[in-house]
Amino acid sequence: MVGMTYDLNSNAITTHCKSLFSHKKFNLSGAVDPQKKKRILFEKKYFKPAYSNILKALKDIKPEIIVISCSTEQHLKTLKSIFKNY
Repeated sequence: MVGMTYDLNSNAITTHCKSLFSHKKFNLSGAVDPQKKKRILFEKKYFKPAYSNILKALKDIKPEIIVISCSTEQHLKTLKSIFKNY
């Protein structure tokens, strides 16, 4: 959820979270973030569950689409984890 707070208190839509949440034909089902404060913030703002563990999130949510919005350095590791476990 890198950058989730960029548009949190504005009318602008500049993040994955807000753009997906705002789309009428899309259902934002949850998020994963290692930082507890960001998970709490996400849950309060979007009324959806936030997880510290991607495997738990995949099991509970069973998403049709997965958006990887972590730091570039973490993309490959995250993608491998998703492919291995989903």
